[in-house]
Amino acid sequence: DDSRDGTDEVVSAIALEGYPDGHTMSAASGRLYFGRLEAGLTTNLPPDAHRETGYLWVSLVVELRAIWIYRLYQQALAAANLVLSLKGVIAEEDRHLVDMVARLSEIGFDVVEFLPGAGLYEKARFEKLLSALQRGAPYPEPANPTRAVAISSMPDWR
Repeated sequence: DDSRDGTDEVVSAIALEGYPDGHTMSAASGRLYFGRLEAGLTTNLPPDAHRETGYLWVSLVVELRAIWIYRLYQQALAAANLVLSLKGVIAEEDRHLVDMVARLSEIGFDVVEFLPGAGLYEKARFEKLLSALQRGAPYPEPANPTRAVAISSMPDWR
């Protein structure tokens, strides 16, 4: 439930330096996604959680989505025969994931226990963000529809 007490909506009013709304697709929806994601993922942390837990936990979940998007983008680039490669970025993100999981484990947070629920929560937030992006952005027809990458193949972390 995203309605809670209404405080999450305040997040959408905060402009991000360097990213004016006019230059950002669905800016308010993006801010709402991140604000609600952070609120939802940190609300149920154990009361005695280490002070780094919230930041690392939210970052880990965001990184998982980012890697998924980077891989889809890499597939689209390859399908379009473009030479740009995101393999280095993907490898770096993979290393970040390993580091974050290791640090969370060191401070006593059980990623395996919380990941399935976090994945479902993030997926629901992302579907709303994706819907806003699709409503707000004109999509050109793909040059080759049979090679188009389906963004609806959301990861299932269970």
